[in-house]
Amino acid sequence: DLVSAGALQLDHEEVREAELGSVEEPASGEDISPGVDGHGVHVLEDVVDAPGDHPPPDLGTRLPRELEDHAAVGAAGRGGSFGGRGRAGTVGFCLGGKLAYLMATRSDADCNTSYYGVAIDAALNEASAITKPYLCHIAAKDKFVPGEAQVKIREALSRVPTATVHVYAECDHAFARAGGQHYDAAAAKTANDRTAEFFRKHL
Repeated sequence: DLVSAGALQLDHEEVREAELGSVEEPASGEDISPGVDGHGVHVLEDVVDAPGDHPPPDLGTRLPRELEDHAAVGAAGRGGSFGGRGRAGTVGFCLGGKLAYLMATRSDADCNTSYYGVAIDAALNEASAITKPYLCHIAAKDKFVPGEAQVKIREALSRVPTATVHVYAECDHAFARAGGQHYDAAAAKTANDRTAEFFRKHL
């Protein structure tokens, strides 16, 4: 089974060339692979990352292409290209968190996870389209997702039976980025453990 991680620019050639069972360390420093490796889940990593602990302004225009690429990854995974039971999920951080949300609303991926996704509140009209398991990690002090937006996200997702939201009270954006300005080891471990269990359960 396959997790397409990072949710930024994963091209089709990389999907074809990926080796069964390979796990690469995310360039971003946000790594969920230890929690799922060895449990029949393979992490296929993207290779492009944004520097720092903030969403770069130019990546928003790339979302349609990235969404198409990740949908292709999911189709390949569920078609048995990577072995396992033919299931595929996504996990994304920051802008990738929004992409994982859009994968939940627009694709048939088996499960999806967002870490401190930005601008999700601008697409909450799609929340009712989520039918597969979706896990959302929110940093309560996220300067890129203000409190009002967080309330809207939580309210909208509370009406989605397959969605689960966890809020990390003392955390800022990118709290799971090892070595980052706002890295919180305890919160990152909690979030990553929850994510690993989520993927082990649904993939």
